[in-house]
Amino acid sequence: MDKKKMGTASLVLSLVSLFPLLLSPSNIKTAEIFVVVFVILAIASIILGFMSKKEAKGLAISGIVIGIISLIFLCLALIGFVGISNATNCIDNGDETSTCMYNGVEIEVPNIYLREDQKEK
Repeated sequence: MDKKKMGTASLVLSLVSLFPLLLSPSNIKTAEIFVVVFVILAIASIILGFMSKKEAKGLAISGIVIGIISLIFLCLALIGFVGISNATNCIDNGDETSTCMYNGVEIEVPNIYLREDQKEK
């Protein structure tokens, strides 16, 4: 593959990997899978950026930087989704959020991300 095309692909993949930061599915398991797929795209954009750095310098560096930023935010989102899915004893606050316990700490979680078995009866 042409190095300039790889630079362009790096930039495009890095921009596409930002998509889950703008919009995420309403189901927590789907959101986790969604984020993992886009983490793979961010990693691919970083790899392509490094492979094409000599020929397509501007595109490659942009792809690398945006890919790294996207990767960091996606990993933080994934950690948050895993934390939400492990929350217990959730009590509805009446404003579409619930207060849950996670490792002895109270956290506020949107009700849309909670499963029925996480809610207190």
